[in-house]
Amino acid sequence: MMNKGIDTVFKKMMRNVNLSSKNRGSSRKSTQRIVNESSEYKRPLKVSSNGVVYREHKEHEINIDWEYLKKVWLDQDKKDYWFPEYEIELNEIFVPYSIKAPSVDRLDGSKGYVKGNVVLTTRFANLGRGNFGETDFRTFIKKLWNETRTNRHIG
Repeated sequence: MMNKGIDTVFKKMMRNVNLSSKNRGSSRKSTQRIVNESSEYKRPLKVSSNGVVYREHKEHEINIDWEYLKKVWLDQDKKDYWFPEYEIELNEIFVPYSIKAPSVDRLDGSKGYVKGNVVLTTRFANLGRGNFGETDFRTFIKKLWNETRTNRHIG
């Protein structure tokens, strides 16, 4: 049951998109950690003028608005894009650090928050997916689901 107006939820999602789009990137304090974390999925490293190493984060194009996000949610039958059995709990966006919070995910990480490239999921799935491509992530989910169902001792 919605406690806040539904439009308020989607406006909050758009504020999150705007913040995410302008985020400079994560800083790293340890050079050894940087070497250990190198990966084809990670953005190039940069060094700031004061010597802080960080991963470059370009500003993403945005051509969507909160009304478009609401349409995506309805088009997805109010379900999580990656886990279509799960109905997104919109009010979780107001719960700090909730893994169930709705999250806007870009299907192609090289593109911005543009029409046709965004879906709604949970913070859990979006953060877990990271920069994995759509096919790789779907394959991983299927494998994880099958192994979990086969190995009943889990959970």
